[in-house]
Amino acid sequence: MRQRLQYIDIARGVAMLCIISGHLGITSINSIVYTFHVPLFFLLSGYVFSRKQESWGSYIQKRAKQLLVPYIVGCFGIALFTVVWFTVQGNTADIPQRLFHILRASLWGAGTPHTYPVEVVQIGALWFLPAQFVGMIVLRFALSTACPLLVVLIGASVAYLSGGYIWLPMSVQPGLVAAAFLYIGYWVKLHKVSWLEHPHPLGVLASLMVWGVCHSFGYSVNIVSLSFIGGPLCVVNALCGSYLVIVFSLGIERTIRGPVARFLSYFGQVTLAVLIFHAIADFTFPWYLVYGFLDGIGVWHPLQNALVIMLNVLWPLLGIAMLGFVPRLKRILIPRNPIPYQPASAASTELVD
Repeated sequence: MRQRLQYIDIARGVAMLCIISGHLGITSINSIVYTFHVPLFFLLSGYVFSRKQESWGSYIQKRAKQLLVPYIVGCFGIALFTVVWFTVQGNTADIPQRLFHILRASLWGAGTPHTYPVEVVQIGALWFLPAQFVGMIVLRFALSTACPLLVVLIGASVAYLSGGYIWLPMSVQPGLVAAAFLYIGYWVKLHKVSWLEHPHPLGVLASLMVWGVCHSFGYSVNIVSLSFIGGPLCVVNALCGSYLVIVFSLGIERTIRGPVARFLSYFGQVTLAVLIFHAIADFTFPWYLVYGFLDGIGVWHPLQNALVIMLNVLWPLLGIAMLGFVPRLKRILIPRNPIPYQPASAASTELVD
């Protein structure tokens, strides 16, 4: 049997918590999570990627089922919750216009708005799914060539250079950049890099120092908008930050057996469903109303942020619980049943792609 790496699940759980926190506009949190959170997801996806003998048609169909079908579900969810919210507000007259906006955003599949040469409206957090679909296609193609690293670097360069002139639908350019991180993750697994599962203290310290210095200069990686503050150093910073999260996750797997480890492991195994429900709330719900309420009753501002983050975590978990009443939808958003967390010594063996 193939080995299941529970620390990968934990790292995914940490990354998803960072993504949720990063969408709330909290400057102090964003300055940290935007240094690594999305690259970490792509690195982990590349690490668990497996090359199988299958036709291109079969491969594309499989990836579309994994990523594009949930994307469509998420877009429909945004439309449905928009209708509900506007109806509750008594603003039904604006529903058709808003639904048309959502349709445009769904067809573009962009995570950020653009105005040149045409107006691009954003779909929000769901951009990740078409981008990963593109990245997975590019990764497979690159691995079929003599120099996959060159292929993904050329793709990422073309994406970066073209982004200032035209924005392609379905996050094609972020997907090309994602392919580079996917390849790095795959390369680390292929070459069985020892310092990943057996981190050396000096390597951890060096990564921490690099990340700390780059963070102090405000370097960040924003794949969704092709913004790389710090140039090549911000990519190095993202790799160091991702490595530190993986080391942290390894430490949890090997030393912690309580609810924290179980939660992160579970959260990391249902990230697709979490992303869908988070994207729906992020697009439709005005969180400023919650902040206004908490501010009105005198809640300390840092505590307000903590409570809003907690609500943003609880909402996807509630959505996942409701999926039990819709088995067909549950199979789309949670294609594999989560495996209960086990101590490292008794961990199950299955590497999930």
